[in-house]
Amino acid sequence: MKKSEIMVSMPMSTYDELVNYKKEYESIVSKMRECFDNLSILESQKVINFDVNKAFCLCKSFLPDRYKNANFNKTE
Repeated sequence: MKKSEIMVSMPMSTYDELVNYKKEYESIVSKMRECFDNLSILESQKVINFDVNKAFCLCKSFLPDRYKNANFNKTE
């Protein structure tokens, strides 16, 4: 759908909100990809390392402020 077509069917503020959600989703996906050191899963049967600490920090960033500094059992 083109932007001009959407203007007819929904307000521009709603369109902008959807675009922001898309950008945020793409940002989260790219941050999650950084937790893996090898993403060529389909090409070979190599061991894939997942950095739990990076994933933990990413998840913790979505918590409310009062929980961000809480002492969770973190893998070191």
